[in-house]
Amino acid sequence: MIKKILAGLLISLSVMSPVKAEVFVDANVTTKTMNVYWDGDLLYTWRINPARDGYADAIGTFTPTRMHELWLSRKYNNAPMPFAIFYKGGYAIHAGNLNDAGSHGCIRLSRENAQTLYSLIEIDGMMNARVMVSE
Repeated sequence: MIKKILAGLLISLSVMSPVKAEVFVDANVTTKTMNVYWDGDLLYTWRINPARDGYADAIGTFTPTRMHELWLSRKYNNAPMPFAIFYKGGYAIHAGNLNDAGSHGCIRLSRENAQTLYSLIEIDGMMNARVMVSE
C-alpha cells in the first residue's frame, strides 16, 4: 500500500515539475562534424575526429550511459579520455587529438568543446540526452 502511494506521489511530482530541455548530439563521421542542439535549437557545430581506418564507430542513436571527467582507457594503455561521455559499451565522446589519423572508435573533440558538451549533459542529465552517430 505504501509503495503504491509513493509511486503515485512520484508520478504527480514528475508531471508538475518543469520539463528539462534535451541535449541532442548529431555526430557525422563522414563530414567529421558534430552539431549540438539544446531544446531543438542548434548551439554548436564542431569539428570531430572519428575512427581511423581499420576501426569502426558505433553507428546509431544512443542515450549516454556514464560520464567521467577523466577516464583512463583500460584497453589502450591507460590513454587519457578527458570529459568522457560513454554511449555504447566502450564507445565515448571525449577530448583528444584532432590532428592525428583518428581514434579506435571514439568520437574526439577539442578539449574546450568536450568540456562544454560534458557540462551541458551534466546539467541536463544523461537521460535527457541523445547521441546520434551517422555516416
